[in-house]
Amino acid sequence: MYPSPHLVGLLLVTGTLFIHTQSNAILLAPAISEAEPALQARGIFYQQSHALDLPSRVRIASSPDGTGMLCTDDEVRLHFQPAQGALQMWQHLFADPEGHTIRCLPPQEIDLAAGAGRYTVTITLTDQFADTFSSSSYYLIPLYPPPTPSPTRSVASSQHSPTPTATILLPRSTPNQNTESGGSDLTRSLWWWVPVATLVFLILILRLRPQRITPPRFQGIIDLRDRETGEHRTILLHNYPAGVAITRQPLDCTPLRSPRSPPAASTCILPGPNGAVLSGETQPTPLIPGEVVMMSHLEIRMR
Repeated sequence: MYPSPHLVGLLLVTGTLFIHTQSNAILLAPAISEAEPALQARGIFYQQSHALDLPSRVRIASSPDGTGMLCTDDEVRLHFQPAQGALQMWQHLFADPEGHTIRCLPPQEIDLAAGAGRYTVTITLTDQFADTFSSSSYYLIPLYPPPTPSPTRSVASSQHSPTPTATILLPRSTPNQNTESGGSDLTRSLWWWVPVATLVFLILILRLRPQRITPPRFQGIIDLRDRETGEHRTILLHNYPAGVAITRQPLDCTPLRSPRSPPAASTCILPGPNGAVLSGETQPTPLIPGEVVMMSHLEIRMR
């Protein structure tokens, strides 16, 4: 049995589109590392325009192969201005309404209402909330439709041969010849099934591969106040990904190497599945933004 022509055509078109996508990825904005903390939002921290010839459908991703997750602290806006037609805008706010959590986004495909043509594409990255900002790369990948195969033309001979009227009888094969022919057909059929089975196996492996999930960031702002000594301290939790131990007299903070082994008899703030957790002499206590927790003479407030 031979592989279906439709399957072979699909593989050829998929391979062509993959190579075409790799070579046509356009960098709209580079990756921007996390900025120094500040007490207020900084507004627009990156903006750039590009004049591009685009098809009617594009993809936005953080990698040139079109698979990278998009992530900006806090907002991205894309303006598509065609040479003729109305402005089209795509935007997304990655932060939650309180500005405490950034949720990444998978690659996005955008249909351009004005169709294929010349566009001025403007990307704007904006910091909406304190205390920092950052962003992944932004690549624009044109999604061209697969090429349409040319119709096959039959060339007619200038001289028409007369239709034969005689019946042609094929010679019968001997039993030995039939056995050899059947063995040859079986070998050829098995030879074609080897690459087809390998291809099906690879497709199943790719489909069953688990998707990468961006882990939540340990973030937030902690205000500390020692009521006995009057000392104050502010902690930015993203600087302590494994947690932080708090000591008194003097009031100080020490980063933890692992959240599973905090120092004994210490007040610690650890990352939990739903946010920051206060751990110490009492049971672990979730820290809720806006609420104040007392630990001995220590006043702890999260915002």
